[in-house]
Amino acid sequence: MIKEEKLMMKLLRDYFICKLYTQSSISSRNISGLTGVSISVAKRALHIIEDRREDCIRLLPQAFARAIHDGVLNKEEQIDEETLALLQAEVEVTTLELQNKNKWASSSIELGSTLINTIKKINNKYCTDKRDIKLTKIQVIKLINSGSSFQEAADTLGISKTTAHNYYKKGINDDEDTLYQEEIHARKR
Repeated sequence: MIKEEKLMMKLLRDYFICKLYTQSSISSRNISGLTGVSISVAKRALHIIEDRREDCIRLLPQAFARAIHDGVLNKEEQIDEETLALLQAEVEVTTLELQNKNKWASSSIELGSTLINTIKKINNKYCTDKRDIKLTKIQVIKLINSGSSFQEAADTLGISKTTAHNYYKKGINDDEDTLYQEEIHARKR
């Protein structure tokens, strides 16, 4: 389960991805390339309003306040049901336009766009996972071997239960050298 504070900031990033998508009419693949978020995040962001409308209404004002306090944003935007409905309609129209347009057509957005910079700042400050994979695998193994359940290990380390299980399953057979190589490989990605 994702913590509410992290969810709040991810919703803010996704809100700005929707705005970039509608204002520039570029594909989620191009958004990914320009902002540094993964393609799957960019695609999921386009459905965030219809999937999590109540969370958006409840958490986005708090997210704006925090981002302004931290110096990531300059001004707050009014978020209400009408604003979100309008943005969702614009996303749907843009999606239809892009489906009818040649998907290889070049985009007309400039790299220094304020929306791109805003998305990068939010993603880098609040949404990136900077966890040390090697350390996390070793911690999962130690917690499970000491009698903790997978759920307890996941809650302690702030990861999902599935991730804890996968780390344990893969890490239990690895020696220290293999874990170190996996960490180096993960940082190169």
